[in-house]
Formats: sequence, structure tokens, C-alpha cells
Amino acid sequence: MKPGINLRLFIAWLIMTMTISYANATVSGCLNYGVKNTVPESESMAGLPQDMEKSAPPAPAKMAPAAIGLTVTNFDLRIAQLKWTTTSPGIPGTYHIERRAGTGIYIELAVLPHTAPLEYNDTISYPYCSPTPFTYHVSFVSNSGLDDASSGYITQTMSDINKPADLVNVNVSLMQTTSGFNPRLSWDRIINDSISGYIIQQFDGFRWNTIHTTSADSAFYTHTTPDACNESFKYVVRSKDKCNNESDQKLYKDIFVQTIHLDAAEPNECDKTIKLTWNSYKSIPGGIGGYRITRCENSNTLSIDVPATDTTFIDNRNLKAGQTYLYSVTEISANGLYSSSSCQAVHAFNAVNIPDVYITQVSVEQDKFIRVGYEITPPSNVVKIYLQRSLNGTSGFSVIDSITANTGTVPLVAFIDDLTADVHAGSYYYRFVAVTKCGDEVSSSNVSRSIWLQCNSADAQNETQWNSYETWMQGVQNYTLYRSVNGEPAAGEVLTTSPTATSFTDPLSGIDSRKLVCYWVVANENLTTVISKSNTCCILKEPAIFMPNAFHPGSVANNVFRPVNDTAFADPQSFSLTIFNRWGQQLCQTTDMIRGWDGTTNGQDSPSGMYTYLLSYKSKEGKSYTKRGTVLLIR
Repeated sequence: MKPGINLRLFIAWLIMTMTISYANATVSGCLNYGVKNTVPESESMAGLPQDMEKSAPPAPAKMAPAAIGLTVTNFDLRIAQLKWTTTSPGIPGTYHIERRAGTGIYIELAVLPHTAPLEYNDTISYPYCSPTPFTYHVSFVSNSGLDDASSGYITQTMSDINKPADLVNVNVSLMQTTSGFNPRLSWDRIINDSISGYIIQQFDGFRWNTIHTTSADSAFYTHTTPDACNESFKYVVRSKDKCNNESDQKLYKDIFVQTIHLDAAEPNECDKTIKLTWNSYKSIPGGIGGYRITRCENSNTLSIDVPATDTTFIDNRNLKAGQTYLYSVTEISANGLYSSSSCQAVHAFNAVNIPDVYITQVSVEQDKFIRVGYEITPPSNVVKIYLQRSLNGTSGFSVIDSITANTGTVPLVAFIDDLTADVHAGSYYYRFVAVTKCGDEVSSSNVSRSIWLQCNSADAQNETQWNSYETWMQGVQNYTLYRSVNGEPAAGEVLTTSPTATSFTDPLSGIDSRKLVCYWVVANENLTTVISKSNTCCILKEPAIFMPNAFHPGSVANNVFRPVNDTAFADPQSFSLTIFNRWGQQLCQTTDMIRGWDGTTNGQDSPSGMYTYLLSYKSKEGKSYTKRGTVLLIR
């Protein structure tokens, strides 16, 4: 090596060494430790003589880190509150919090930025159920590596008395089982090794009672209570850890869940409605979205949604009397993920208990009024029963009387007399109509018709006709027509009996004229002794005025055409006999009942042949009679 080069190299090494020593002297008062040389060893020693390399001074030693003032406060044996001070505020870096349990190893609890508050809370949890010494240490590591700091080691005795977290998404709904409707609770399990199980508690009105404890992997519980449909139940589900710490679930207001109790009031039979009421659901996950009412009727299901603010509903949707309806209310969360259903409320919309009213007879009595017999079979929930009358049986029914519904234990047999009916004017239809407490009219009986008998005289005989009786349960066995002459016999004699006849012609055989002939009809019910009688129809028998059908002028016995018998009843002043030829021409007229027609016209003999006559007269009582016929003139 040349001397000049060696000298220059030595001077350069000396200057570098002095510079480094100055730099180390400058930072020796700072809080850094473990700072490496900023000049690489290969560069600083390159080219130096071997003897100079051996004599180079050693690198300066690291300085001890600055002290951090650390305090640890114990709160309730479960929370260690760490607070510390710093000697290098604003220096970029991180705080490292360490903890050792008992004689174990240190673990790093947290790494905080230099901008964070100078405090940290350490919550002790399982497995430290028993009091255990915990040692804490805080250190600061700067980004430059020159400003590190460290605290001392402080020990506190701690234990796990921390309450586990409250459960979320707890839900209760009524579920149908073999024993009825039972509350079924569900919840989101806490995924934590410290959890040992869950406690189910029920409120009895005064206190919370533990009814069951589940394992940590359970998320459901069914409470088999016998009266879940009769009242609402309140529940809380609390978590429990392995140190026997329990959550505070029951301590918070309205944190409990409550089953929905549906109450279906008695139906309003007048309004045709059923009112539903229920309690508002508590603590549904996601909040209450609304309620869904489900109505089942036979195999038909109807769903109605109501707002979350409603706890009542009036069902007026085509309810039918006598139908049974099943109702349930389901609360649905706002997010649609959870629901809670009530028990089914079974309710029969009662039918009106129509009384069994039966018209036993409609009969004319004393030939003056109509008697309506009836029978009522209890029980009845109507307030009034009206007797109505009509002329045609289909319309125009009007109330003529009323009766009180029978509430006894045996059928009531009674009758009503219709004094306003004109028994000789026609037939009447009758029915009973019940009126409910709501004012509704319901037909409750058969419709029965009275018998109206009509009679008239024609050609020396009497004709009678009548309508059929309506309606008997057993039907009509027969109709019997009775007759009396001047009241004899009083009970009447039977002219005919028939199950189908509604008319009869009486030839009046053996009955003298000017006799009062009266008729009535009796209908007999089949298989019973019940009868219904008609009005009485009477006819005064007309005198039997006989007109010959031929005469022979000039003969001895039959030479004049005139009435030949029973003319004493007639008023002679009313007699008139008119003769017509075959072409309708009037030939003669006489008002002399004795003289009659002698077979002449204007004094001239009329030829043989058929002639027509018209006879008119009045009785002494003033009743008019007419008779037409033909007569043969013989020469």
C-alpha cells in the first residue's frame, strides 16, 4: 500500500468515527434503546488497514426505556381499569397491554394507537370463576424505535362475576300439541364457550319463577300448561354461564315475551257480528308488523290483516246463524321473520231457536168465527209469536193476534179465536210467525186453510162445493158432508164421505118445499181425532112448480098449458107466462096463473109442434124465480 493513500484513508476513517460518536452522544439523552448503526459495517471498514480495524471503538450500548406510570383499579372483582401516563406525548407509536393470570404466561390483550385514551378496561370472564391474581404491564413502542417506554408490573386479584349477555330474538307462540295449545319459546343461542345453559322463567302475577333450565345447545322450549287458551303468559329466557352468572334479562322493563290470548265475545245476534279482542304482543324481534286474523268455517279459511296498533276486530263478513267458527290471531314481525300465534277461539254463531209451533186445526165455530188451534213445543228464545192471516196463503199476511213464547217443559196446546173473519165470505189462511229479540220475523209454523162451503139451488136440487183443508201433518182422512132440514136432526145426517170429494149434488128426495136445508163439511185428520169444520150453508127449498112438457087442447085432463102444482106460495100478481114459436116470435103472454095458454094465437088455433116458454114469478116473501123450457102442442 502506498503511503499517501494510507494517510488519506486514515483521515477519512477518523472523521467518520468522530461523526458517529457525536451522533450517539446527541441521542443518548433520548428514550430510545436498541438503535442500530445507520452506516453499514461493510462500508465503514472498507479499505482500512488491518491494524486500524482491530483498534476500532465498540458501538455504544442501548439506553433503558423510559418509565410509564401505570395504575390498576379493581371494580367488583370483575373489571380491571388500567390508566397510565406518557412521557412522550404525540410521538407516533402503539401501546401494548399485557396480562398474566396467576403464574401463567403473559398474553397481549390489546394494541392501541398513540392517539387513543391512556386507559383500558379488562373484563374478567370464564374460566376464572375463583379469585385469581392478574398482573398487568403496559409498554410503548415508537415508530422510530427511539422513544420506547415501559410500565411496571401491577397485580390485582380478580374473578369472573360478569353477567352473560341478554338473549336476543326471543319469541313465544302457541303451538297445538296432543295436550292442547302450549306456549313454545325460541331464541338465538349465544355462541360462547362460557355459556352453560338457559333459564326459562314465568311471571305468576307477583314474581318471576324458574320453570325450566336447558342446556347451552338448546334454542327451544315448550311449556305444557293446561290453560294456555284461557289466559296470557309472560316469559323471560336468561342465559347462564359456567361460573353460574345469569343475564339481567328479567330486570329490564318490557323485555319479557307474552303469549297472545284471544277472546271471542258472544256474537251479536242482532248485528250478525262477532267481536275479537287480544293482548298486544311484547318484544317481537324486528318490531310488530301487524296482526293476521284467521277464520275457519268448515273447510273454508278466511284471512284478514289488521294494523299493529289494533287489538280488536269485529267480524261482520257473512256470518251465518247456527255456524261454528274457529278464530286465531297471529302477530307478524315487521321483518317478516318471526310470528306469534294465539290459541284457537271456538265460537258458535247461534241460530235463532225458533219455537216449534204447529197449527192443529182451523175450524169454523158456531158459524160465526174461526178457531185456530195450535201447539208450541219448548224451549224458545223468541219474545213474541204472532198469528197472521191471508186470503191467498202467499202474500198479504196481517197480524190478528199474538201469544207468548212457551218456556215450559211440556208442549202447550191452546187456541185463538178469530172474531173478525167472515166465515160466509171465503176461506182464510193462517200461520204463526215468531219475532226474535232483534225484531226479526221467522216463520215458525205450518200454513193452514179454513174450509169454506158454498151451496145453491138449481132445477129442484141443491149443489154444494168446498175447498180442501190445508195443511195437516198426517193429511186428510176424509171429508164428511152433513145436512139438516129445519134444524132436524141437529147433528145432521151424513150425505157423503170421501177423502177427495170437494162437491156434492143433493137431489132433495123426500123433502117438502119451503123447508130450510142446511149443509156443513167436516174434515178429519188421518190417524187422529182432530177435525176442522166449515161454515154452514142453508137453502130454502124452492116450491116444486111443475110445467107439463105437452098438452092437447080439447082434451079433458090436459087441455091448457099452465103450472099444475104448488102454486100457493107464489104471488099471483107477479105471475107471467110467455109463449114463443120455433123462430123466437112471441105468440102470447098471460098473467093469469089459472088460465095459462090454451094453444091459440090471437084467437086462432096454433098448429101442432114445439113451443118455448118463459115463466117468471115471485114468492110471497118477494124472492124472484124464473123457469125456461119447451112444450109440445098436440092437435
